[in-house]
Amino acid sequence: MTDCPQRVLRDPRDPGRCRHSALAQLRRRPHGLALGYEDLTDHSELRHDLALQTVVDRVVPLASAPTLCRFEHWADRATAVASTRF
Repeated sequence: MTDCPQRVLRDPRDPGRCRHSALAQLRRRPHGLALGYEDLTDHSELRHDLALQTVVDRVVPLASAPTLCRFEHWADRATAVASTRF
């Protein structure tokens, strides 16, 4: 049985100030890469894409490119290992 992603992923941010979960960002990034969008600046437009919103189970615009960039900078090896559990 896998752990709840929110308990497995280390998220150093203040939860009261976050609109985009680490899990939503983690789910979104590989889909963008699979679609050929390697650069995070592409996600400024992709945040409004209905298909990507569906993938991360959101009905509002997704995290901005700077938010994704910050996520990638604080994610470490432990985050990568934890992400394989779900």
